[in-house]
Amino acid sequence: MRCATFFAALSLLLLSFALGAQDIWMVKKMGELTTADFYLMEIGSPQTGITIGKKSSGGNDELICFYMTNGEQWNPCPANITNFSMSGGAFLLGAKYASATELYAVRTEVQGMSGTTALVKLDSNLFNMIVLKVFDNNTDTENGTIEVRGDTIWLGSTDGRIYKSTDGGNTFQTYTVTADDKVEIRFIRFWDDQNGYVAGGATEEGTDSMGQTVTTLLEKGGIWMTTDGGETWTALVENQPYEFLKVQDLVTLDGGNLPGGNWYALYTDADSYGSGGTVTKHLGLTTDNFATITEVSPTANTGRKFNGYDVGGIDFLGKKEFWLGGYATDFKACSMVTYDGGATWIEMFLPTQVAEGTNFMWGFKAQKFYDSHHGYAAGSLNTIFKYGDPNEVYEQPDTEQPDDAVDHTPTADDISDQSDLSDGSDPSDITDTDTGTADDSDTLLLEEGTACGCTLAY
Repeated sequence: MRCATFFAALSLLLLSFALGAQDIWMVKKMGELTTADFYLMEIGSPQTGITIGKKSSGGNDELICFYMTNGEQWNPCPANITNFSMSGGAFLLGAKYASATELYAVRTEVQGMSGTTALVKLDSNLFNMIVLKVFDNNTDTENGTIEVRGDTIWLGSTDGRIYKSTDGGNTFQTYTVTADDKVEIRFIRFWDDQNGYVAGGATEEGTDSMGQTVTTLLEKGGIWMTTDGGETWTALVENQPYEFLKVQDLVTLDGGNLPGGNWYALYTDADSYGSGGTVTKHLGLTTDNFATITEVSPTANTGRKFNGYDVGGIDFLGKKEFWLGGYATDFKACSMVTYDGGATWIEMFLPTQVAEGTNFMWGFKAQKFYDSHHGYAAGSLNTIFKYGDPNEVYEQPDTEQPDDAVDHTPTADDISDQSDLSDGSDPSDITDTDTGTADDSDTLLLEEGTACGCTLAY
């Protein structure tokens, strides 16, 4: 059976090259026999990017950081970024590209019992680092959430505020999003210089009877909108029993008149926080501006069901193109895309062999798409993937980020039988609800899976 599957996949791959290049998932950094948890993946162009996480190393967590400059190879970040040593170290809370060669990052440096957090600007090789603003850890509460449009930068905080710079980070103004100073701003999205929204929530940490740290969710989740670049904010919804990590309106979308009613959300709830610091992120859908929200696990054209209880990443491209990365409900890694706003989903096959000499795969932990033909993901075996044309010849990187207003949705020639949410269909009918409540943490799979691994690109 495995031989038949192998030759069928090989024939499909050879046929795809004979008919013309096709975008596929490829492994660009081979995996390791260790668990890695990536929390950030940012892309500046099809040639430049950065991913950051941690991995278990002898019972201790070790920071891992890789950057890309040629579209193919990922290299360890230089020591001036991480600089871990016995006396101290540094790590990046968040990062965002202003262009292919300009990266803004929020960097925390730890020395003994004290620390310093700063907004820094880096070139594409990460060697030249300019400190733009140093935050006072006693009075400032910058958390790494960042949005960049040209010379305008917005930074989130852990006390309901937002920092804004209009001169590339040289000076900042502070504005109040919500008077509730326990709210942490976890997501910022602007589609022009004036209009946007932020999302977030709040948690608190305590200690259980065994002395273990316990995280408790507070009912302070919310989404706030602005029409004046962030100086004033209006709550769309607040005091919800969630913490919103990423949200996207499905009806008006960027440039429309919020609120629209139908949203996808990446969020946590009271069941998300486990022992040992584990956090599960859920995929949710609301059709009534968060009066109710349903956890969803979309079913793809292959019949596989995405695990909406524990999501590695979600990206929104164009008007109706969304990418999901994480696990299927069989706990094997999975990638899915919709081109019609969630009405139908297509599974994008993944390479089965992600670690040299092994035949198992764990799920995506972080992903980021630059456009419909350039996507990147980091997996839980310290693996890095690329989605795109394996025969692509790279040109000089772009100097600007793609325009959010451009609709990247493929045409009818790219995908057939597309649906449209604007036809009055109810998006609440497009997915099945995953009722699982168990912690979908990494599980070692020693069998060879074929459902999510039909390409043979390594």
